[in-house]
Amino acid sequence: ARWIGWLSSSWDEEASQGPPRRVYHLTELGKQVLSSWIGDLEQTQERVLFYYDSIEPLITRLEEHDSGSLSRTDLLTMLEILQVYIDDPAFPASMDEAVSTLLGFFIG
Repeated sequence: ARWIGWLSSSWDEEASQGPPRRVYHLTELGKQVLSSWIGDLEQTQERVLFYYDSIEPLITRLEEHDSGSLSRTDLLTMLEILQVYIDDPAFPASMDEAVSTLLGFFIG
């Protein structure tokens, strides 16, 4: 199992009123792994908040206007957001075409 070495256990024979219970504790390695997971989750949270805070005003503007047009500044903002996420392994490969299209718009 993946968690071998992350946990230790012992029998609690005194605190229970019934049969002894197995009690689990994080080992030092388990604490390090948990700390790493927390760091990863915090980074993901920051990326999601950045994405939402950056893209939400653009979506609102598109919904408010029937033309659906974006300014050059809007497109640059979108490109910047995509550049932040492009190296993320969870970034969908299907977005590669959108990134290429945006780059083509600015590069020529």
